[in-house]
Amino acid sequence: MYNKGMTKMGEQKNQKGFTIVEVMLVLALTGLLFIGLIGGFSGSLARQRYKDSTNDVVSQLRSYYSLVSDTQVQPRSNSSACYGLSLDASGAIGGIDASRYNVNRGRSNCVVYGIAASINGGTIEVTQILGKDIHYVDNSVTTGASDIQLLKELQGNNLVAVTTAGGPASSCSITLAGEHTKYTMKWGSALKKDGTHDDLTATVLIFRSPRNGGIRTYVWEDVVRDAQGDPVDYSALAGQNLSCTSGASQFRDQGINKYLDNFQEKELRMCVEAGDGMLYDGHRRLVRILQYGHSSSAIELVDADQTIIKDKC
Repeated sequence: MYNKGMTKMGEQKNQKGFTIVEVMLVLALTGLLFIGLIGGFSGSLARQRYKDSTNDVVSQLRSYYSLVSDTQVQPRSNSSACYGLSLDASGAIGGIDASRYNVNRGRSNCVVYGIAASINGGTIEVTQILGKDIHYVDNSVTTGASDIQLLKELQGNNLVAVTTAGGPASSCSITLAGEHTKYTMKWGSALKKDGTHDDLTATVLIFRSPRNGGIRTYVWEDVVRDAQGDPVDYSALAGQNLSCTSGASQFRDQGINKYLDNFQEKELRMCVEAGDGMLYDGHRRLVRILQYGHSSSAIELVDADQTIIKDKC
């Protein structure tokens, strides 16, 4: 008996499906597509992170000019006026005056002039610079002096001597002159020397001219170093005061004042390199601190499509 729904004896039903080769081909194409999507996403994420880190460090550098323009004294506990040092009849620095501990800086001859930004690869440490008011220095010293020479003559420094309340003149310590901040670049990026992959070490002085109040920018392509030749760790310095029993010279030698002759009004060029050596679109972005900078416009991020990028960074 024959049923239409049944096949005849010996007759095979024609069935449709995928062969093993076809299945493997589809899986291979799907895998390649997936890998491509993941690779594209990773590349896009890396580019965005690089862009964020570059814009962030440029914004940070520009903010230092606003900080100098709107400087407010942030006194530390038991801070002394300027250095806590006495002045002789001629206005010269004498010994440490224990009676001047914790003097209100607004009633002293102390002035906040600006900041020192120490760049060391992926970190930037900022310390305030204090010094004597120009009116406390003899005119013969200031006449014809440049702004950086004036800062040196006025004992501009990022360290101060602090005397112990009620203690003898020799009972003192060294600490930071004002506020201290440390900035770390995002995503492991770092600032490199122009044309190399070596970490940039440089100090940028941004301060108000003691003579007329105009903002000045000076550059030194190095940083303050300790006795071992390593960059000074200001965080450790702030937490561990040093002895200053030898008077004014010892703490000045450890701060920025000792190195002011090394600073010049010149352009500083640096390359922003992404973390893990990864380059963004085959090159790095160039950042310039322009010569004679007096505002945040001195910080320039060079456009990525300019030829100078490929030639230098």
